[in-house]
Amino acid sequence: MRRALALLVFLALLMALSKAVRTFTWLEASAIGTTIDVDFGFTPKLLVGFMSGNPNTSNNVTGTNAYVHQAIGFGISSSNRRACVLCIVDGSAAADLAIGHSDAIFMSVDRLVGGSLDIDAEANWPANSVRFIVDVKIVSGWGNMRVSVLALGGTDIAEANIVTAQEHTSAATQTVAHGLSGGAPTGCLLMSVGFGTAPPNSSTSLGMLSFGAADGTRSWVTYIGGDDAAATMDNVSYALTGGSIAMGAEPAVTTTARAGVPTFDATNVSIPWIERAATRYYFLLVWRGGQFYAGSTTTRTDTTGFNGPTNGFIAEAALFASCNRAASTADTPTAHSAMSIGAGISTTERVAQSMFDQDATANCESAVAIAHDAVYTSITTADAQDGLMDITSVAADPWTLVMDDADATASFVGVASWGPNAGGAAATPHGPLGLPLNGPFGRLFG
Repeated sequence: MRRALALLVFLALLMALSKAVRTFTWLEASAIGTTIDVDFGFTPKLLVGFMSGNPNTSNNVTGTNAYVHQAIGFGISSSNRRACVLCIVDGSAAADLAIGHSDAIFMSVDRLVGGSLDIDAEANWPANSVRFIVDVKIVSGWGNMRVSVLALGGTDIAEANIVTAQEHTSAATQTVAHGLSGGAPTGCLLMSVGFGTAPPNSSTSLGMLSFGAADGTRSWVTYIGGDDAAATMDNVSYALTGGSIAMGAEPAVTTTARAGVPTFDATNVSIPWIERAATRYYFLLVWRGGQFYAGSTTTRTDTTGFNGPTNGFIAEAALFASCNRAASTADTPTAHSAMSIGAGISTTERVAQSMFDQDATANCESAVAIAHDAVYTSITTADAQDGLMDITSVAADPWTLVMDDADATASFVGVASWGPNAGGAAATPHGPLGLPLNGPFGRLFG
């Protein structure tokens, strides 16, 4: 009997999908070489990070930050990571935008010279943790940054990779080698700042960011862009299903490149380009293992609970991305630049960060928000909380959600959901017989 139970414990651990959501503070005062240890309870195999520039450790919306940073990072290891960032200077008399992208850091603020955070060598990581390291100190006056990270691992994630690619040379299907050795990816995330100069690099005269997800059958994309140096603010957002990349040239208020739903095979990710204009860079995070669904939902204008997307499996982790508006008409961005990115694995472990840059004002009017108890947040033109979406249950498919603060208008939300291998067992804080997964067993199998 004991042997049978021990075997069950072993099998349960062997089929685990480990997951965690963490938010930590990157201090403006931290010098180059300063390290930040983040305990995930297991050793992650892939990381997705995001931040808006909001420094607060409690729920907050502020329009007084000098700089808004919509930043996204992908991380696999200390030698395989990418970063994209759009910076907006709040209060500027003319639009002041900058972008940066890098294949050598995990998270950055403004132009890659204003501060960068990397993943330290694995040999330096504490047990069940990742050690981050400051490569470039945050410029004095820019303030502290709260960095949020979704981490995934366990034996269900067989392998992962991050690929750098360029916009296709024609409106046709592009094949990008994904670099996975064991077969076709399970899913991918995509990001770009639409910059044609190879990473690591930056520009002080461009302003856009694209973020999307695909599972081989479905996809969604979010996009924000603005006209740098415009005397009257001119900025837009765009979000819908069926797309995976959207880019605009300066002024980035129209889309000049769009890609549809990527498909996967043992060697390539195949990306159908609907339109294109240059050879700008984008990054793909691909992985094999577990189950993945690129779905969507819509926020509510009341506080009645509702269902998220039905995945065909019980999700254990999810990312939520929105431009705080209804789904766009294809190829038609609309006024105001806004983006919310959130992550959650349970009703108690979730976070959302968002930014808002108002269109058609004489001076730049931008704000950032953070919510430590939600997966979606939006901001009004008065720099106040408008909508707040939370998780109420993760026990079944679909998850159930609720608006803790009802949206003024219903907004499209792209949802990227991860689950364990089909027929596999879920990872829990404590496994069968009460064995902790963040103890020796977690170290062995996580």
